[in-house]
Amino acid sequence: MPLAALFSAALLSASLLYINLSPLELSMNVLDVGHGACTVFLSRETAVMVDCGGEDAARKALAKMRSHGLERLDALVLTHLHEDHISGVKLLLSQIDVLCVVLPQ
Repeated sequence: MPLAALFSAALLSASLLYINLSPLELSMNVLDVGHGACTVFLSRETAVMVDCGGEDAARKALAKMRSHGLERLDALVLTHLHEDHISGVKLLLSQIDVLCVVLPQ
């Protein structure tokens, strides 16, 4: 099931970011957060995060987004509810607006 969730998250992220993008406007940032996961997809006006594994992940993701001038997260996709994928969500939500949260079944 985690593989299906990851595929769904990637598909959703790609769909959200495809809107209004040319091929060179998208960056995928796999953040080094130790034992955990956090990937941030950025375009000129759109930010999508897949997982937020730890407060360190939240801080690094926020810094990366702000360096691109982005002050909101269009979507946060959580592939599964293990600590190494969600423990930074509380800090993230306290620091930035998140328009959509996608949770696994």
